[in-house]
Amino acid sequence: MIIICTRHNLHGSQVLQALQAGKHVLAEKPLALTREEVDTIARFYAAASEDHPMLCLGFNRRFSAYAQAIKQAVSGPLMLHYRMNAGFLPVEHWVHGEEGGGRIVGEACHIIDLFRYLTGSPASALSVVALCPQAPYQSTDNKMITIQYADGSMGNISYFASGSSELPKETLEAHWQGKSLIMDNYQKLTGYGLSLPSISKPGKGQKELLASLGQALLDGGSWPIPLQEILETSYLSITAQGAS
Repeated sequence: MIIICTRHNLHGSQVLQALQAGKHVLAEKPLALTREEVDTIARFYAAASEDHPMLCLGFNRRFSAYAQAIKQAVSGPLMLHYRMNAGFLPVEHWVHGEEGGGRIVGEACHIIDLFRYLTGSPASALSVVALCPQAPYQSTDNKMITIQYADGSMGNISYFASGSSELPKETLEAHWQGKSLIMDNYQKLTGYGLSLPSISKPGKGQKELLASLGQALLDGGSWPIPLQEILETSYLSITAQGAS
């Protein structure tokens, strides 16, 4: 297996080279920065034999104990809202430039993947609006992203760099059929109208992702993240990054 954790602009070509060499791949997100690069990887698998290498992306949130508990509790269609208080990064930081491709494709992709996991449904529509903040803040990392899903679910991501550093980074709300829950920064999960298990393994799922990947490689089981979901999240993230 080859692990790719280079700068973002190199991921697409390096992933493809590793796959073409017959190597399983674990790549940090994003998969690529352009639709064309994602298309090339999709075509590789479309033409591949059954004995093809495995591809896994570092979308760890879905593997956290919190996401697992939420997945067990919810039933669609869902109303989801995620707040990511990403924090300010100056314009000269590499994630804003050609090497990084932007913070939406580089980080908000985590939440797009999480929504795909929780809804269990493919996306049917995407809309994006950007804040026009005062300097030194930028519109490129202050966006509201709304995704509609084929099962009727809706997910809204508030990704912003203009918030207070005193506010916790990540909060998820889910609402469905007279029930609600709130996940506070992967440290607390509260149910309203339902009972939820206590979480004994706080964290964002990095170790659980690696364990799932390792088991899949050992026993030849299903991929930790299905290929179609990796591709869908990648396309949506690239589109959301480019929207203004």
